[in-house]
Amino acid sequence: MRMKNFGRTAASALAVTAALAGTALGTAGTADAASVEVIKLWYCDKPTVSVENLTGRNGQFLCGGGFGKQMPIYTFDDGTVQTFFIGTDYAVWTYWTNPNETRSPLVSLGGRATSDVRINAHNGGFVQLDVTGTDYLHWFNNRDVSGRWSGWFR
Repeated sequence: MRMKNFGRTAASALAVTAALAGTALGTAGTADAASVEVIKLWYCDKPTVSVENLTGRNGQFLCGGGFGKQMPIYTFDDGTVQTFFIGTDYAVWTYWTNPNETRSPLVSLGGRATSDVRINAHNGGFVQLDVTGTDYLHWFNNRDVSGRWSGWFR
């Protein structure tokens, strides 16, 4: 079963959001000093899946159970920070904050995840996301140094 991309709708945009956030799509950073961190602002230590409200934005995200306890963020050399999370539509969502503290809108990367978002690889502005799909297989989405996402693949 392939993961499906879901378009951004008002309902799904209200259903999701993030924490502190990330890199402008199209803004490349040299990732030598880039880092992967975990947001502790929204810590969810629940044994079962929970819908949590996001502070500072209208929306909710999934946590607990297989969706993990925290949201991963990636910091680029230029100071841009990108956050990833699973929305209540089970798609992977992201947003970023530039060094001047302007935030992007919420952006759906699509898919249908049954796990938390993991950042597997990062180098020179390249980032690879990994989630478990509804078929219980690992699905990946790569961001190249120019900010383009590959789409989900196995």
